[in-house]
Amino acid sequence: MFNHSIYYSFKKVRRAVQLLITLFITHAAFMSAKGQITIASETAFLHIAKTGYVTGEVMWFKVYVVSTAEGILSPVSKIAYLDIIKEDGAAVHQQKVELENGMGDGSWSIPSGLPTGKYSVRAYVANQKSIPGSIISYGMQVINPTLPSPLKLLLSDTSNGLVMENVHSPQFPSALMFKLNGLQQKYKKRSKISFSLTDLPNSAHLSIAVFKRDGLELNNQQSLDLTSSIVKQSTTELVIDNGQYKAAPAEYSGHFVTGVVVDKLSGKPISGVHVYLSVSGERFYFGKAMSDEKGEVLFDIGKPYGSQQIVVQLPLLKDSNAVVQISSPYALTTTHEKFDGTVFFQGQKSELDERVFYTTIDKSFEKNRSTAFFLPHFNDSTVFYGTPDKTYFLDDYTRFNTMEEVLREYVVEVDLRKSNQQYKFSVLDIPNKKSFENNPLVLVDGVPTNDINKVVAFDPLKIKRMDIVSRKFFLGDQSYDGIVSLITYTGDLAGFELDRQTLVVDYPGLPMKRQFNNIEYENPGASKSKEPDLRVLLHWEPYIKLNANQNLPITFYTSDLVGNYVIEIRGVTENGKALTQQHYFSVVN
Repeated sequence: MFNHSIYYSFKKVRRAVQLLITLFITHAAFMSAKGQITIASETAFLHIAKTGYVTGEVMWFKVYVVSTAEGILSPVSKIAYLDIIKEDGAAVHQQKVELENGMGDGSWSIPSGLPTGKYSVRAYVANQKSIPGSIISYGMQVINPTLPSPLKLLLSDTSNGLVMENVHSPQFPSALMFKLNGLQQKYKKRSKISFSLTDLPNSAHLSIAVFKRDGLELNNQQSLDLTSSIVKQSTTELVIDNGQYKAAPAEYSGHFVTGVVVDKLSGKPISGVHVYLSVSGERFYFGKAMSDEKGEVLFDIGKPYGSQQIVVQLPLLKDSNAVVQISSPYALTTTHEKFDGTVFFQGQKSELDERVFYTTIDKSFEKNRSTAFFLPHFNDSTVFYGTPDKTYFLDDYTRFNTMEEVLREYVVEVDLRKSNQQYKFSVLDIPNKKSFENNPLVLVDGVPTNDINKVVAFDPLKIKRMDIVSRKFFLGDQSYDGIVSLITYTGDLAGFELDRQTLVVDYPGLPMKRQFNNIEYENPGASKSKEPDLRVLLHWEPYIKLNANQNLPITFYTSDLVGNYVIEIRGVTENGKALTQQHYFSVVN
């Protein structure tokens, strides 16, 4: 029989060992010298599919995280963070990105209300939050055609500025130049482009973007140079102020939610307070922590895709004078970097007008296309209590109208009792062949409740399944007389009324993954379609593994837009060198 306590203890010990290894990796290189230390760390850098946008378009990006000590992709952190920052330093968008072996990708649909202007885009991991100077910013530029005179904000009558040809001339230092065999200089509209990446002497992880060149693209040369130097350097020197530096622990398994428990009246931190934290959903998270001497708590909630809120509870009545303050997971310092290539000349006005026009038309046809989102697969989808002793899928049984009927008719592991108008659950203790006397841990979509009356009054037609753990279960320093876990169809509590001393916090998890829409014209009927194809971004492929001296084919199709196009490839080699290349072709009538 499955031993749930051993299972949970094993997972806890495994994560503790991982944390110790991570802290060793992160902090092993501490060496004091005249107020400075050297610390081995991770650094994130970005590949943004293109840097110029019209509102309504989707920004695609790839995050690379390297070990600063070695320059190679880092397997340590499992979460990265992305900020979009406007010129006054305020963040207009922030999101989390799952990392696997030092890489992650995502997208952001630029909202219709975003003002025209220049924005900084940056990615970082947990240990960079306390080292703001280690975060690399990249430029992005947006035009909003619905706001008054957007071009007046960007156009200039003078030629005192960056020449547009220089924006597209890569100066990124890279001796690892590889070839694109089979790439032609010119292609027709709606035609197939096929070439091979080849002649790279070292294996590398790459990403590729193919986009139309126009006046919206920014020059990120400064950021690219910084990326190259960081990937190549072996150490990062930090100045410590009176020993107050505190490195954030690397998120070695999933996302860390942190907070502090304080007194409601005095605002002073309180230690020794038990705190529950839940992320509802079918893949729910439930965890328990006790505040330390500084009142701080930490929860490793894993990779909560699609979640929007967390639920925080103080389960003990003695802690009613306490409140939990959840910390922001993002870097507190949000500076806006200055980038070249942000001045447009009057001669480019027609080019920008054309871009806005085509994007507007393309959006009007978008409603006929389906945008696919998907939930990534997890190797370990088990909840914290492991495999339950019994699972009831309620659709497999007679659908009763009350929870009381459900429990009494076929849930044999739970004995429903009532005394003084109060219901009570008594779970069967399988190892000892008797029923527990106390209520079990009862969860609804991962959120605990002590009010069994609310559970009995809940609509059973909203419940998809019921998990029963029929044995003593240990969680930290607490034990429970079994577990009854209800999972709703919607995974969002389905209107279940929460207990007192419960705080619901807006706290988005990992966004669902968006599928890039590759348009193909393989069959003649598709190429003759009357629906316009106004794509500016022809191809986005975030994960390419190119082995040394391998020929790797790349294929995509042109759109209806004539003009000059860029093939931009970025990545990092397995021996720790960053690389970027740009190649060019034209689409003609």
